[in-house]
Amino acid sequence: MIAGIDPGITTAYALLDVQGNLIKMRSSKELSFNRLLAEIIAEGKVLVIGTDVKHIPGLIEKFSARVSAKVLMPEEDMKVGFKERITKPYNPKDDHQRDALAAALHAFKEVQPTLQKVDEAMRRLGKEQLSEEVKILVLKGFTIGNALEALEKPEDEAVIKKRRLKTAFKKPSRLVEENLFLKKQNRQLTAKVEYLDQKIRDFLRKTAAMSEKKAEDLIRFKNKKIIFLNQEVENCKKEIARLRQETRTIAPLLLEARDKVIAKKLKTLGWEEVSKIVEDGDILVVDDVNVFSDRSLDLLKKKVSTIIYRKQPAKELLKYGFSFLNTVNIPMRETETLAIIAKESIEKERKKKDMLSTIVKEYQEEREAELV
Repeated sequence: MIAGIDPGITTAYALLDVQGNLIKMRSSKELSFNRLLAEIIAEGKVLVIGTDVKHIPGLIEKFSARVSAKVLMPEEDMKVGFKERITKPYNPKDDHQRDALAAALHAFKEVQPTLQKVDEAMRRLGKEQLSEEVKILVLKGFTIGNALEALEKPEDEAVIKKRRLKTAFKKPSRLVEENLFLKKQNRQLTAKVEYLDQKIRDFLRKTAAMSEKKAEDLIRFKNKKIIFLNQEVENCKKEIARLRQETRTIAPLLLEARDKVIAKKLKTLGWEEVSKIVEDGDILVVDDVNVFSDRSLDLLKKKVSTIIYRKQPAKELLKYGFSFLNTVNIPMRETETLAIIAKESIEKERKKKDMLSTIVKEYQEEREAELV
């Protein structure tokens, strides 16, 4: 493969095959060197590494040493506009992937003529099946001819025996080197296992914390609901107690109601009270008749003739034709919602009002006659 790497807090890499096709592109803040190495070599063998800056970053130098790959860099740092233009067809997810892909594409462009020569030579020789292996050797510094010879020349039996013998009797220094290398690898793998274990512990801790928070939220919600329902129960108890008290008050009054009128009590003549309470033929006892709406007065004109007031009605209400009577002159026994009034009290007050209206009317007529 041809790799492009963009190191930093967020590390990214892009991988191309030797035909220039994109294999993989990824960026992450969690790409340590070992993880980066593991992910890339899992995809294949890296032959060339590209960078988008003219000075090779330390991470790329370290990476190239581990995979024995050549690093290719531009003569000058790549401009952002150029990188965006050449990577646009691949839709990189962020600037880091863009930079890594631009580095890989630049490295591919540098080696493409060599790769094409290999393809042409292999087609001409009818050995296309060796093209990939020849490219690997050529990128390592072999000529095409030398690469073919190395791939096709059968090994001499004596050479094979010599290699086996050399392997069987390695020098102590070589064994020490291999031992140190294996120990180093073991330390790296141990560190990776510890890192993954820590990630798992962090995940389990977060999951547990989320579960605890969810449980706490649920308990808090249920407690609020219980408090609300308890309050509702208390309100219902108070209402029941009020109704019981009113029933006890009304019961004896009803026994006296043979010559009485039961009037309904309202605070105002507002629509909300009038529309819910008033029925045809009702007599009303109202605290403040001056709080009203046109809708409520229109409804009252159809259903009510007598309104007993506590507060003097405004002049504009008199034109609606209601018989307004003052509570001061009408004895009554009251509950919270009802008033028990003697019929004769209402009739007596009505006659007084009618008589007064007649006197006023006669006086007005006499004055008009005198003026004429």
